[in-house]
Amino acid sequence: MADSIENFELGFGRHAPYGLRASVDGGAVTGAEVEIGYAHRGLEKRLERTAWLDCVDVAQSISCRSPFHCALGMCLALEDLAGIEVPRRAVLLRAIASEAWRVGDHAQCAAECMDATGVQAWSRALMSVRDSMRVAVDCALCVGGLKRDAGAGGLDRLRQSAARARIILERAKRFVDGDLMLRARACGLGTISKESALTWGITGPTLRAGGADMDLRRDRPYLAYDELAWNVPTGSRGDALDRIDVRLLEAIESTHIVERAMACLEPGPVSSSDRRFMLPPKHEVYGGVDGSIRHFKISVDGIRMPARQLYRAVESAGGELGFLLVSTGGPTPHRLRVRSPSLAACQIVPKVLEGIDVEDVPLVLASLGIAGDEMDR
Repeated sequence: MADSIENFELGFGRHAPYGLRASVDGGAVTGAEVEIGYAHRGLEKRLERTAWLDCVDVAQSISCRSPFHCALGMCLALEDLAGIEVPRRAVLLRAIASEAWRVGDHAQCAAECMDATGVQAWSRALMSVRDSMRVAVDCALCVGGLKRDAGAGGLDRLRQSAARARIILERAKRFVDGDLMLRARACGLGTISKESALTWGITGPTLRAGGADMDLRRDRPYLAYDELAWNVPTGSRGDALDRIDVRLLEAIESTHIVERAMACLEPGPVSSSDRRFMLPPKHEVYGGVDGSIRHFKISVDGIRMPARQLYRAVESAGGELGFLLVSTGGPTPHRLRVRSPSLAACQIVPKVLEGIDVEDVPLVLASLGIAGDEMDR
């Protein structure tokens, strides 16, 4: 009878939206199994049957936590494939929106960690940061730039939201540094060393928390990151506490990047003038036959990309988000594969949970910041 009470399996339900079953003995986890597939939508195959220009909108549904970074990675991959040059103003506005979404994602992850430790007040404050940053962003991506320019009012709102977010994030960091109970609980919990992270293919804040100074924005610059001064926070132990610290520090750095990129903005176009891939302006569509015909041809027949293949990756809030595109010169991708950071992080979960107490499982899962829909696609 004692064995039946002490040794049992505990289901943690579907964690947005993956399942976790853990074997428990005496209150400690002795084994775990991650169950994925609840959100499988066949997105990669769907993208292979989608017109090139429509792939950007479909790619947003890859991740509910970082839809902008998914669309951005797809845009950059298609622009590299076609050889499209994006105007500088659009590049800077993309960088601004990318960092605003990064702030929101990191704030949400930190809020979930606070919630797992019972600090409800800071959880609500950090979720308000996520909401304010996402609402303030007005950046509609398209191949070749943006669908519309950002107005002065929208940029002012985003600047105010970034300043407010930085204040809350800095206070949250001071709270984490000074709260002895939180530090005692999270320190040494769910440790992932730099070597283990590299072996499992883990990237992003989880890798940097283990001490690896790696960030695609700096190591393989895209957008305007090589022109903006910023730091890459790293940890040393690779535990849950380091992951919380790194995410908070990265979010603070992102607010600085937003303000510095705004200072570099200059008037100019926000979409490419390449007539092969860009829809004509509305005044040309309604004011002349040539514009109307070109709009019809691109909308109905689509475009053709050069026959080649490439891999393009961006640094999303969770890590390296990559797109492998193969084109044979047709109207749709011949092959398309997505490299999501959450899938690599999910694989190490059973190893990380082994030996920890049951009540600490939600904190470890929250600190990893895994998005279930990224894994299933």
